[in-house]
Amino acid sequence: MAKNKRKNGIIVELYRNYGFIKSSDGQIYPFSITKEMLEVDGGVEYIRYSKDVSFIVEKTFLRTEDILEAKEIYFEGVLNFEARQSPEPYLKRVRSTFDCFNIFIPSKENMDQYYLKNNNPGSLISNDFTGMFNLHTMEKELSEFHEEILKTEDDTLYEWLKLNGFQPYMLDYLVIGVFESRKTLKEKFGIEFEKQKMHTVKDIVLLNKIDKSFRSFLLKSILGIENSYKSLISRISTQEEGGIEIANKLVVYWESSDDNKKNNQLKRAIQKNKFLTYSNQYDYVQGEPVVMIDDILDQIELSSLEGLLTKFDEFMLETLQDGGRFFSPWIHDIVEEKEFLRSLTSIRNAAAHDRPIIPLLFSNEQNPNNILELSMNSMNHKLEEWKVYNTVLMVLQEEFQLQKVESEEYIFSLYNNIYRRAWFELNFIYNRFVGLFESELYKTFLENLEQVFSNKKYDEKDYKLVDIPDTKMSDATHSKSIYEILKMDYTLAEKVAEHKQKKELPKKLEKYAKLACGKI
Repeated sequence: MAKNKRKNGIIVELYRNYGFIKSSDGQIYPFSITKEMLEVDGGVEYIRYSKDVSFIVEKTFLRTEDILEAKEIYFEGVLNFEARQSPEPYLKRVRSTFDCFNIFIPSKENMDQYYLKNNNPGSLISNDFTGMFNLHTMEKELSEFHEEILKTEDDTLYEWLKLNGFQPYMLDYLVIGVFESRKTLKEKFGIEFEKQKMHTVKDIVLLNKIDKSFRSFLLKSILGIENSYKSLISRISTQEEGGIEIANKLVVYWESSDDNKKNNQLKRAIQKNKFLTYSNQYDYVQGEPVVMIDDILDQIELSSLEGLLTKFDEFMLETLQDGGRFFSPWIHDIVEEKEFLRSLTSIRNAAAHDRPIIPLLFSNEQNPNNILELSMNSMNHKLEEWKVYNTVLMVLQEEFQLQKVESEEYIFSLYNNIYRRAWFELNFIYNRFVGLFESELYKTFLENLEQVFSNKKYDEKDYKLVDIPDTKMSDATHSKSIYEILKMDYTLAEKVAEHKQKKELPKKLEKYAKLACGKI
């Protein structure tokens, strides 16, 4: 998009650090609040803006994908001043979000009683000390100590939350998409406040336990894909005639690269065996390459895997053009669909850093260009760039019996959340690719997946997706639960992969055979 091509629009939302502009053609663009937009008057900070604006659009990389952001904003109308929001203290956020999503908070008196019951001074004093100290005095001092702790309503709420296992990071679960707000239930679904389900803090704590189990499965599954692709390259490089030449070219490419990331990967690969007798297998002085492909593979993470596979495929095709006869249909097949690896980085990083996954999968804020519910038409061009779009649309209509509009809405919500798309594409990769060359890993994945969706418990700490509380009143609103959506996403991915294998893979293999024989 040309930088000097300005658009016109109106500001439709303002927050503390950012806002949203709706352009004259109906698109939504986020923008950042700058220092120049701020003014202070009477100790109060204001955002200076006008409703009508002109701006340019630039592509920005955010949360592992590209979005379109409004930049160089000019205010074209009457200036307005809006007080800049202040960050909410923890307990104020708890109260406001609990109220928004109808989560029960007892009275101060009941919370005090609950706290004192769990911190009974008499039960805290061991019998071993009763003969050494005045028991009555100790009980009195402990009671006074606890009364001091419970002085204010905030003190009581804080202690009550802690006793119930609620931690500050669990506020991440309290988002539209995971819960349905009281306001939406009344205005959209006609459910009066008194008839709405009252949630408890225990529901959030349970959701967190289920999330931990689920994110562990996700991380293990993504590492499985990562390692299976590396193992494929390793096997080809050591067991197939011509494979070692491709692998050596790949290592030389890594050696000659100016990219800092590749340089660091190579350094770590060399240091792995430096000053060990095993290093006699290499020539660190004059050798070419100085390490084996397996040593490079050990240093590669998911974010670098696409580039490595692409380069391997590129060298393989070059060799064919030079008269070679080495060709791996599995590598070439993966590279032709390499885009599916990109989204996995988002969910892998979140799971590896132990961040709650379910809110990321279901929050409607993950793609700022879609947050304000754009019309379907404004995003159709982007959706149709998705390689499986047509197949997904066909499967939803034929297999799931959804109407075209319903199917498009489902794809819209799936595609435009990078984390939920990653969940779909994780399952697609296993069913479409991994099963072809790593049968044991594929079998293990299916067994683990069955456990994830199963309602069978092996012990009380075996938390399953089916145990997710009904946070959205799914029956009353006639909407799918979190469990049902995740299950449908998997089934959809499985059926799309099956269709691709049956309908498209045979033609691809026929084409690959001609390619390997030099007929293309």
